[in-house]
Amino acid sequence: MRKQILLVLGLFFCAFLQAQNLNQRINIQFSQIQLEDALFELMDQEQVPLLFRNDIIPDKTINASFNDYDLGDILDFLLQNTGLTYRIAYQSILIEKDTSLPLQEHYVSGRILDQESGESIIGAAVYLPELQQGTYTNEYGQFSLLLPEGKWMLNFSYIGYQEQQLSLNVQADTTLSIDMPYSLMLDPITLWDTANNQAYHTPNDWNLEKLDLNAINLLPRFGGEADIIRSTHLLPGVQSGPDGIGGIFVRGGNSGHNLITVDGVPVYNVNHASGLLSVFNPDVVKTAKFLKGAYPARYEGRLASVLDIRTRDGNYKSLSGKVDLGLLSGRATLEGPLTKGDHKSSFLIAGRLSLVNQFLEPRIRSYKGTQGEDGSSTYNFYDLNAKTNYQLSPKNRLYLSLYKGSDDFDNFGEQRDVFSFFNPNTGVNVPFRLTQEYQEEVSWGNDVVALRWNSEIRPNLFANTTLTYSALNLKFGYSLRDSLLRTEPLELLNFGLDAGWYQSSIEDMAVKVDFDWHPGMNHYVRFGLKGGNIRFQPGTLQYNATTLENAGNGFQQNRPIHSNEISIYAENNQQIRPNLSINYGAHFSSFFVGQEDYWLFQPRFSLYWQAGQKIAFSASARKTSQFLHLLGSSAIGLPTDLWVPSTDKINPEEAIQYAIGTHLDLGQKWRLEVEAYHKQMTNLLSFSEGITFIDDWETNVSTGDGEAYGLDISLQKTSGATTGWISYSYAFTNRTFDRINFGNTYPFKYDRRHDLKIAAIHSFSDRFNLSANFLFGTGLAFSLPDQNFTFQLPGSGSIPINVLDFGGKNQYRFPVYHRLDFGANYRFSGRGLQYHLYAGLTNLYDRSNPLYYRLRSDVGIRNGQLTQFKRFVGVQLLPILPSVNFSIKF
Repeated sequence: MRKQILLVLGLFFCAFLQAQNLNQRINIQFSQIQLEDALFELMDQEQVPLLFRNDIIPDKTINASFNDYDLGDILDFLLQNTGLTYRIAYQSILIEKDTSLPLQEHYVSGRILDQESGESIIGAAVYLPELQQGTYTNEYGQFSLLLPEGKWMLNFSYIGYQEQQLSLNVQADTTLSIDMPYSLMLDPITLWDTANNQAYHTPNDWNLEKLDLNAINLLPRFGGEADIIRSTHLLPGVQSGPDGIGGIFVRGGNSGHNLITVDGVPVYNVNHASGLLSVFNPDVVKTAKFLKGAYPARYEGRLASVLDIRTRDGNYKSLSGKVDLGLLSGRATLEGPLTKGDHKSSFLIAGRLSLVNQFLEPRIRSYKGTQGEDGSSTYNFYDLNAKTNYQLSPKNRLYLSLYKGSDDFDNFGEQRDVFSFFNPNTGVNVPFRLTQEYQEEVSWGNDVVALRWNSEIRPNLFANTTLTYSALNLKFGYSLRDSLLRTEPLELLNFGLDAGWYQSSIEDMAVKVDFDWHPGMNHYVRFGLKGGNIRFQPGTLQYNATTLENAGNGFQQNRPIHSNEISIYAENNQQIRPNLSINYGAHFSSFFVGQEDYWLFQPRFSLYWQAGQKIAFSASARKTSQFLHLLGSSAIGLPTDLWVPSTDKINPEEAIQYAIGTHLDLGQKWRLEVEAYHKQMTNLLSFSEGITFIDDWETNVSTGDGEAYGLDISLQKTSGATTGWISYSYAFTNRTFDRINFGNTYPFKYDRRHDLKIAAIHSFSDRFNLSANFLFGTGLAFSLPDQNFTFQLPGSGSIPINVLDFGGKNQYRFPVYHRLDFGANYRFSGRGLQYHLYAGLTNLYDRSNPLYYRLRSDVGIRNGQLTQFKRFVGVQLLPILPSVNFSIKF
């Protein structure tokens, strides 16, 4: 208070005094005091008429004695290296900023954290209203800004949190730690939020869609399970098989064209139950970013889309947990600090165990009983996630995360038929017993590990060094056994055994270093390099066949393949003007397999222009390549699909995509987004017709081209008691392969012309809401035989062969697909616990959407004759299905 009073008195008093002669001799001593205090002592002790603003005086410690010095020399000493100067003004000595010197700049960096748990917040905006510029936090909650000296107002914001403001006097490099509390008011609920759709124009990844985990938990769920992968089915431009089976298919790509990562590590099979559920436990997911347009250069190796999932670190401040119980699974999560009180470390462990078998096995056993079989089917899966991290120093942190999951399916049965045959020679009935047994076993599992060192090299340069490991293993076994037994007298007349065991795997190990560099306010540069090795075992088959006449066994193996990859990338997110941002960069990859080397250059470019307060435009172009190929051998996405590499015979797949779009705010509550695209794909790989995963893949594949183009539209309502969105896609996609369909172009299986999705959430209060989604789409393409004919080799005398003629490939269409789902959520709390009850119905009006068609034999009367005829019958997967889930959080 004394300083302020002296300053005010000085301003008024010194205005009436003649300025002191700068050559005046002064004796004064300063002992370990701040510069501001030293100036006040000159005014106090020596009656020097100084004028200055407190907020421009930097923190500087003065420790000096002056005996008989000129006042000018003393001021020169005090103000050196401060960016300040002085001059005579208003009959006083005015201290001000030296405008002749270049303006000094300093870095303001730090982390943005969740106030309750201490976890970092990914993608939070840091904005300076005066400059109309800003940045956002990276995958570790870190940010960096280069600011001129002076006072600045910083705004920190993120969906679901209260916006924070900080007034900062920048005089040196500054490190901040910002805690953000949850918002007491519910934010608008949207499934996706285009990153640039904020009040601020920050140089962000505007072409990504951030999946809103809160909305995913509120929307209708299959079996009560909130699921990241199934939520992408509601996005425009994303297709799936009937009822979500078989994976996701984005803008004409197949399921192997999607890069899906967890903590930066690729996952090679993301499905439980062929896609009804995914391997991602929603309780451990922190953020999920989905990109289908011009994704930046740091993402590599896939043609269609990127799903970047980051897991939570765990609670740094207190021990907490959650337990969920639903129809399909039970889940449990435990998290907390490793060391109490220092907020330097945390752990998280979560497990999920399938409960499907509890109601699946008895129902299938009962069904098989009605078919005269004694048998059943069992299916189980589990997931385990674990993560821990420790702060080695204020600028270094170590993370370790892992995932392990497994699926097991077993289908078995036995059928016995007893009959008799009248022998006219003996005049007696001869009894027989025919026994048929079968068993199928399929198991598959993922292992994912990441060890990461996060380091702040400089206030504007962050590094992440990561060791990664990802593996997928598949085992498939079968046995067929039949015997014909004459019971009186007892004699084995025929016996047959056919058994086999198949294995396939992919193992990926890599080390990579990624850098985040903030060279200035308008630039956010990312660059890095990676080296890795991938081992493929496309398939090993052991089989055994035995009859009464002969026995045999065999071994067939597709050769294991080792490959090495080296890649580098660089990209720059640049804000040219407050309303114009661009992202440009390139990814360069080299792939070594056998004696073959591939070198590929993949440029990326995208632009975002905020043309007005409520309208914006975007444009993008990208080239992407991938050395990995997914060969689909199953119509419903079973894990028997094979991952194989490019070889000296198989070239890498490539795609070039162009897109242009507009974003329009319709008032305060609605947002419209429209994007048109065209994508050309080359060197696509597919099994030749009639080939399965057991065959030698490299000699039984065909390469071809693909084309996809269309229009994606989404309309979102972002506020009010009722929120939701409508997404619509009008799309074309086709394929051309030399060895498929006689080289003629044909529609891709997932060529769905019209695709409409509607989702709505109505909140009656903070505790209770209802939700629904409706899906409508034209039928997928498939093939059926047009006719059959008899063929016999000329002059061979062999038995004629019946041949099915399928005509043009994929010339038929499934019926129009539509489905309505409904859900209700109720939240309440008591005794320090939080509860969440979900109940819903999948396929509310029991629409019979066929999963596939099978050939069925029927017997009927035709022209007075008992005749057997065949017809195709649709097999339905999901009837009307109730869902329930109950969770407790502490």
